[in-house]
Amino acid sequence: MKKLLLILFIILTQNVFTQWQEVNNGLYGGRIKCIVVSGNNIFAGTDGGGVFSSTDGGNSWTPKNNGLTDNYINSIAISGNNIFAGTNGGGVFLSTDGGNSWTPKNNGLTVNYINSIAISGNNIFAGTIHGIFLSTDNGNSWVQKNDGLTNTFVTALIISGNNIFAGTEGGGVYLSINNGNSWEQKNNGLTNVNIRTFLVIGNIIFVGTYGGVFTSTNNGNSWLQKNNGLTLTRVLSLVNIGNSIFAGTDGAGVFISNDNGNFWTQKNYGLTFTRVLSLAVRGNTIFAGTEIGGVYFSNDNGNSWTQRNNGITHTYIEDFAANDNNIFVGTGFGIFLSTNYGESWTQKNSGLTDLNIEAIEIFGNYILVGTYREGVF
Repeated sequence: MKKLLLILFIILTQNVFTQWQEVNNGLYGGRIKCIVVSGNNIFAGTDGGGVFSSTDGGNSWTPKNNGLTDNYINSIAISGNNIFAGTNGGGVFLSTDGGNSWTPKNNGLTVNYINSIAISGNNIFAGTIHGIFLSTDNGNSWVQKNDGLTNTFVTALIISGNNIFAGTEGGGVYLSINNGNSWEQKNNGLTNVNIRTFLVIGNIIFVGTYGGVFTSTNNGNSWLQKNNGLTLTRVLSLVNIGNSIFAGTDGAGVFISNDNGNFWTQKNYGLTFTRVLSLAVRGNTIFAGTEIGGVYFSNDNGNSWTQRNNGITHTYIEDFAANDNNIFVGTGFGIFLSTNYGESWTQKNSGLTDLNIEAIEIFGNYILVGTYREGVF
């Protein structure tokens, strides 16, 4: 690999570049951690590319990172004109102008790894790796609210009326009925306590875990498992359109249930990247944020999906290899080839059944590609 990197370095330096230039023409995608819809505005938080926004239903995206000092976005929450972004080390940021500019809001936060944000009226809750913080002044100051929270690695938050539910990594579900002043664990019936997401429909609370979907109709006092039809039970995201509930999974794509989770049907036509980290709804349109495939949308209840990444420039690059005028790059979308020093790229995936590329090596006329799941091609 050192030899290949040296070859690549020689090829590039022959052009005597005096500055770095982004060469993504033909490359696309990104890891979409969260998607939030507010009116005609759609905001996508990425893992390394910051925040992107779309005002045309996801047809095009614009980066919105002015003032963000951490581009690893774990969560976005919107209340009126206020947009809060929780980051993976930079704390909480606030935008009051549609994402055009961001201001850090970390006074009182003792940890800056924000996994989730939930808003109810003037109360803003931030779930972190060290518990829950509350702000009542638009993020200007934060107070820790961990009384009764025996597991403080908070992964998900949702507010339903006066009830605040917190999901944790390894500790299950906690409930607060007094604005976070105290918490009570609610795990009766939960056979998996690694919580990833919540959904509330009427009096039914849905929770997505690494052991599938569970529901409660009594504020979490008891839970029932609802996995019939799920071929993969690591559920990362949940949304609903009317009576249709959609579950995004950790590798099996999207499933739909029309009977409150009693039975699930897989809905992946057109969804070429099936680790679905986030789901959002605008009207009858569902948006799916994936691990490496960027954003997909469906306007036919999940029966078909279309990729919509125009303008999302954040792309995973795993490895490079070069031979004569050919530069190969391995990504989460497979192999791309450039014959003009990176000015443009062409996808070269015919025959590859695993597009998660880990390594590329060139030996004479042979190109060896190591993939994530299916070995060497």
